[in-house]
This record gives sequence, C-alpha cells and structure tokens, in this order.
Amino acid sequence: MSLRNGYEYPYQLATGGLDLYHDLTSIAPYRSPKTKNCFYRDGVISRLGMSRLTSTEVLSGKAITSLHRFYYGASSKQLLAASGTTVKKYDGVSAWDNVATGLTDGAQVTMYTWGPKDAVYVANGNQTTFKWDGTTKTNLGAFPSSTKQFIAILDRLVWIDATNPSFIQYTTAFDDTVVEAAQNALKVPGPGIIHGLAYHGLITDVGFAYKTIVAKGSSVWLLTANDLTPASIDARLDIISENIGCEAWRTIQSTPIGTIFLGTDRQVYLITYDMRTVLIGSLIRSNRVNEKGIEQIPSGQMDKPFAVYHDGFYKLYIPAQNGTYNTLQYWLDITRFAQAEDGFWGPWYGPMQGQAIAHAITQNGPGDNGNLMGGEANATTGSYVYQLDNTNADVSTAINYLYQTNFDSHKRPQYNKTVHSVDIELAAVDGTLNVSFYDTTGAQSSGDSISLTSAAVYWGDQDWNDFFWTAGGIPSRQEIVPDEKLIVRYLSMVFDFTSTSEQFELYSIMARGQIRSAIPFVGATSRE
Repeated sequence: MSLRNGYEYPYQLATGGLDLYHDLTSIAPYRSPKTKNCFYRDGVISRLGMSRLTSTEVLSGKAITSLHRFYYGASSKQLLAASGTTVKKYDGVSAWDNVATGLTDGAQVTMYTWGPKDAVYVANGNQTTFKWDGTTKTNLGAFPSSTKQFIAILDRLVWIDATNPSFIQYTTAFDDTVVEAAQNALKVPGPGIIHGLAYHGLITDVGFAYKTIVAKGSSVWLLTANDLTPASIDARLDIISENIGCEAWRTIQSTPIGTIFLGTDRQVYLITYDMRTVLIGSLIRSNRVNEKGIEQIPSGQMDKPFAVYHDGFYKLYIPAQNGTYNTLQYWLDITRFAQAEDGFWGPWYGPMQGQAIAHAITQNGPGDNGNLMGGEANATTGSYVYQLDNTNADVSTAINYLYQTNFDSHKRPQYNKTVHSVDIELAAVDGTLNVSFYDTTGAQSSGDSISLTSAAVYWGDQDWNDFFWTAGGIPSRQEIVPDEKLIVRYLSMVFDFTSTSEQFELYSIMARGQIRSAIPFVGATSRE
C-alpha cells in the first residue's frame, strides 16, 4: 500500500562538478558541496591511482624536481628526470643512468627540446647550461649560468635568467653557440621578474598562430614576434593582465579551449583563442569556513603548482594549507567545459588527495600511448617516478572515494519530510560502502554500512536464482534504509568507499519519502 503523501525523488548527479563558492542551500542540483578523488563521466567515478615505473629511485632520499619526455632522431625517445643534484635518463628496464651530476641540490630544473638541433636544453639558474642529444652532454658556454628556462621563438632559442629578470634574450638563427648582443634583448615592462615563458595559440586576421606568454609576478604579457633579426626586428608586447601575474608559470597549459593558468591571486584564468581573459576558477575557491579550496595555497609556495592537460582534463596540482609540496589536485573537464546559468564556469572536480607529485608530463609523442608520468614530491618517500591514472591504488595505498549530493528539498522546501529509504545504482564491486545523511542543521544519522559484492543473482527465462558471477563493473542496485527514519527539510547524502582494488562508480540515486509537516521540529536533529 502506498504511503499517504508519499513520493519518490531522483537526485541529479554532479555533472556540474564541485561547488565551494555557494552556501549549502544555494548549490545547484547538478553540483556537489564536497567531493574527493572522484569525477563525473557517465556516473560519479573514483579516480585511478598510480604505480611505480620502477622500484629504483632516481636519487635516493631526494624528491623529483622535473620530468621531460625527450624525442629525438627518427623514432628515439627517453624519459628524463631531475632529482637532487642530478639529471638522469630511464634505461627502459629498471635503472636510471646519469646525464648530469653536481647540480645545486633541489634547484628547479627546466628542460626544453629544440628540434632543429635534435637536443634537449637544460637549465637550473645556477650551473652552466647544457644540451643532451640522447648520448652526449655538451656544456653551453654562450649562456649565463643564471639561465632559468629555454624556449624557441621562430628560428631562435630564447632564454630568461636570474641576473636580468625583465629581459628576454635570444641566439642567432638556428644556433646555440652565438647569442645576440645584450642591447638587443627584449625588455618586458612592469615590476618583478619574469617567472616563465609558455606558448599560446591565437586566432589572428591571417589565421591561427602561436604566440608566447610572458609571466611576471604582477602582470602577464603576450609576445608576438615576426622577426628577431636585430637589424629588422619585428616584435611587440601586449598586456594580458596588468594587475594579476603568474608566479606558478608551470600551470600555463594549452588546451582545446585556450590557455589556462593559475594567477598570483589564487584564481584560475582562461586566455581564449580570441584573446579574452576569463576567470574560471570561482567554484574551487571556498567561501565556507569548513572547506578549503585553491585559496589555501601558502604564499611562500606559489612556485610549486603546475598543471597538465591529460585525458580531457586540465589537472592542477597545488600544495595544501601549510604544505610545502603538491598534495592536492583539482581537475577541470575540458570535454564538457561550459558556463552555467549562474555564470560560473566548470565543471571542476576534486580535491584529488593521496598523491604527492612535484611534476608530471604526458607521454604523447611518436610511439607513446599517452601515459601520464609523475614524480614524487616528498623526499622522505623517495625519488620515484610513477605512471599516474593507472591501477586502483596509489602504489599500495587505498584510494578514498567521497561524494556528497547537494542539499535538496525534494522540491518541497516548506515541508519536513520523512525519508524511508534510498535506492542507488552503482557498478558491481566488492567492499563496504558507508552512507551518511545530513540536513543543513548537521548530521542526521550516524551512517549505514553496506556490504557490496560483484557477484550477482541471475534471473532468466529458464533459470531462477542461479548464482552468476559477473566480471565486475556491471550495474547493480542497492536499497539503503537509514538506521533511523530521517525527518529533514534538506537532505544530503555522503557516499564513502575505500579500496585498493576497485573503482567505484555511482550512476543514480532515488530517495523515497513522505511529506510530514511545515511545523518546525525542536532540537538539532529530528526523529519519529
């Protein structure tokens, strides 16, 4: 018999991602007030983990400072890693072989491949720069030891260094042994040093072209160079942002929607292909006292964040509050990037926790399979290199999935409702699912634990109750009956699952309730 004033209410999953900006009752039904280690792709699913590339450290007891995939020759490639005082290459089996030693311990190493010379150029702002061709290291005496970064513009190798912090200098055409005179350097206006250079695609009146972003601490510039020959130089600098800079220049990443970067104001910005600068990170900046977002990045660690574009996501790695290396990740789904009706851009997911990654790269060149490789940031753990987005554990550590629904009134905000049960559809996995229930006044139930199994009962035309083992990942349905009948105005559910071997996937949520009264109940929680 149906309940008097009974109803069923389907919850929307967080297709719109995480929302740390709005108060709990203002969060859109397609967003979540809290997630961890999960994202939406045809269901709210847990992120994958990481596995060690090899059990051998790059340099014992040190952290990784940078990684680089070096492509050279007709089809050759190497994975290079900087750690402590060294740069090494992976031998493809299990060992790391020296490329360079005697570097300043922990200094930020940058690596850039210049195709015309078929070599990777390495700098760290301290020692003599060098190039590596896959077998031989050659010191580059034409460049100052204070060189911090190389990049190519047109036919020139361009660099910035610590002793000339607002100047961009460059070599002669296709040459790494002769540099142009210092008086021909490009002078970048605005206070502060140049932290880094990166590429940006721009749609111009003559077609698509790559420009160069110049990141200073208090401003961001766009360099357009048509000719860098001193006698006929044709180059100009245009301001992108005159009051927001980018110290975390390794967050500047090109994506299918434009170039994205983390500003010094701890906001995320998009530079579109038509040169509009759009603030897109508001949903992961917290306005709630019990949650933290990207605003928590310590002021002394703004050089640590970096980002990669991988599997359709812009993945941003940052330190946590009071942290000294990157332990949090926020992912922007570029494949579904859009501005919602409330004006906010997304969807964003995170934080992804459980990994400490100093730098990561995508191996997406000839002969590669798009693997995301990351370097350990915690020296105590050791200088391991990982394949990320791989397996269902972080090495041997379980991944904790947490997904909270929005605080929903079930389209009846004026009434108290009794919630009798919740039906969920999820992938068939083994383990324990913990479910807790909340109203805006706080926790309404101590929570329920449900034992999940990938075994299923099969009903067919000829067989009844035959035990049928699935291969895992097949949808199953579970009914959740709260330990006490809940009386709520707004109901939010938290799904918590931890595993080293399963990827949790949640497909649908249906609450069954009964309208009770518009008269408030007395007390912090309400029960029948």
